[in-house]
Amino acid sequence: MLEKSEPIDLDIYVDCRNIGSSGERLRYLSLIMADIIKSRNIDFDIVIGISNSGIPLATLIASELKKEFGVYITKKDENKGSLSKNFSPATYKKAIIIDDIVTSGKTLTECIKKLKEVCSPKLIVVLIDKSGLNEIKGIPLVPLIRVSGIKVEK
Repeated sequence: MLEKSEPIDLDIYVDCRNIGSSGERLRYLSLIMADIIKSRNIDFDIVIGISNSGIPLATLIASELKKEFGVYITKKDENKGSLSKNFSPATYKKAIIIDDIVTSGKTLTECIKKLKEVCSPKLIVVLIDKSGLNEIKGIPLVPLIRVSGIKVEK
């Protein structure tokens, strides 16, 4: 019998090199993520990729959905992240946030807090969610894959 386990202080490493090393594989995943976004019927103006690994997916998704593209650069120091000035500005826009993996939600929480100062985040789409969260700071979180621990009776 399988049952959901209580959270424990244990993490798993996810090696995405077989995806990230191929533009074609990234494109396929971005098409799935774009389809998820379309299915939500959300009005938005810009797709924002979280550095570093969310950027390639966000670039392809923005292209597929014919939307503007922006980049949020994370920093090691809390509350030091910012939107890159080298891409489309997000000011006063409705945004979809793209990242590769959510572990605790800390990075995305900081990102959403900063983005809410300049724009209106509408949805977070990630490749893999290890956090088990359904939303971050009131913004729905939609993963392609959700990882959770289970107890296995022997």
